[in-house]
Amino acid sequence: TSDFSPAERRRLTAILQRVNPPHPGLWLCHSVCGAGALELEPTLRQIGEWLRDNPTEIVTLILQDGVDAVTTQDAFVRAGLSDLLYEPDRDPDRPWPKLGDMIDSGRRLVVFAEKADGPAPWYRNLYRYGMETPFAFRSPDEMSCLPNRGGSDKRLFLLNHFVTAGGGLRLDAGVVNSRQRVLERAHNCERQRGSPVNFIAVDYATIGDALGAVNELNAERVEDDPRVPVERTPGRIPGAAEARRRGGAPRRRAVSW
Repeated sequence: TSDFSPAERRRLTAILQRVNPPHPGLWLCHSVCGAGALELEPTLRQIGEWLRDNPTEIVTLILQDGVDAVTTQDAFVRAGLSDLLYEPDRDPDRPWPKLGDMIDSGRRLVVFAEKADGPAPWYRNLYRYGMETPFAFRSPDEMSCLPNRGGSDKRLFLLNHFVTAGGGLRLDAGVVNSRQRVLERAHNCERQRGSPVNFIAVDYATIGDALGAVNELNAERVEDDPRVPVERTPGRIPGAAEARRRGGAPRRRAVSW
């Protein structure tokens, strides 16, 4: 088993990171790279190892790209991920595939960028396919569900759920990452925006219980979808493989910064 990151150990299935060079080379960090940065290529290799060890899992990366697209794309190729990279349909209005179809294809690594859109067919701009909430909240009370990048009619929905006042704040993460706070905001934004949340972005994912909230939201979605007659196992949320066998609905994914 790879030791790819604390996010893996907490079973987070999507990662929102920023590609920006604090030192020579390519690094992953969020705004304040001095608070912690991971070298890009070794981390990508670990992600690849984890995906190969877990053949029914899907990982989505949303890169806040601070370097040019070709440089980033080359890093994915050097990391040996070419056979895992999923190519979204060029038409963002086409239905997104079921998780089971993606698993069967072996293309289980989805990579979006905030700025770039190609040239590689697997490296697409998130906001052609997805929409989001605002993200520049200075306090927990400022959090809203208003449309931001991507407008209000996209198929994928990113919930930005963190406070940034010059960088991520651990004290605020202790408040907004509570299970109840994440659940309440996700439900509220789904009602206001008329779309299910697919990704929840948090700072300091090991603080609070954002993962517990995501598991609960996933369970709600399975219960709400009559196509997925799931047999319950105590303490376990049905995963992608179970959803595939039952005709499954897409799952939400927690996102760590």
